[in-house]
Amino acid sequence: MQVGEILWKPSFSNKDPTAMVLKTKYFHQKLCELSENVNKAYSFQLLFMLIALFLNSIMTLFYWAIQSVPENKTKIFIADVIYMNNKFIFGVIQILILVYVCSSTSEEAKKTSRLIHDIIPPSNMLQNREALQIQLSCFSLQLANHNIEFNACGIFSINESLIYSIIGAASAYLVIVIQFELSSNNTATNKTISNVTNPP
Repeated sequence: MQVGEILWKPSFSNKDPTAMVLKTKYFHQKLCELSENVNKAYSFQLLFMLIALFLNSIMTLFYWAIQSVPENKTKIFIADVIYMNNKFIFGVIQILILVYVCSSTSEEAKKTSRLIHDIIPPSNMLQNREALQIQLSCFSLQLANHNIEFNACGIFSINESLIYSIIGAASAYLVIVIQFELSSNNTATNKTISNVTNPP
């Protein structure tokens, strides 16, 4: 049994179905406007928060990567370890929650268009079926033109692909920074050896 067959039974609703669709269209438009306003209001905060979390993650990973090299090991305090690990874990959790909330909201909004096609009533259940189909078609066009999507100042969308982008960018930057660090250490070691073997 389709959603439309349940929805348009006389026992389910005695209201005019066209008026119900018009009211649903109105509320959907208001929800879309509300989500756009929320996105505009918090766009800068999202951008700077994500940049800060990204940089913090890179610095924490860089610190542990450098500590794993035997000649670069320094004295580690337990308080520093706990602080850095907690900051890193909370940063990752914040990003995951943010991405989950934004992407699940967008996915729920996309489900509306699929539901609209399911609520078209069977021909034997309504007398003014044509008028209702016109309203549902208008609603479907409204859904196609109002995509709910959250972004950070229009630079990137906040969805599942953001996690893969962050992982890829963090890995690339981490490799580059570690290479610079190791090459600068090798240069310093070579300079020290040449000073010892060839005193001025």
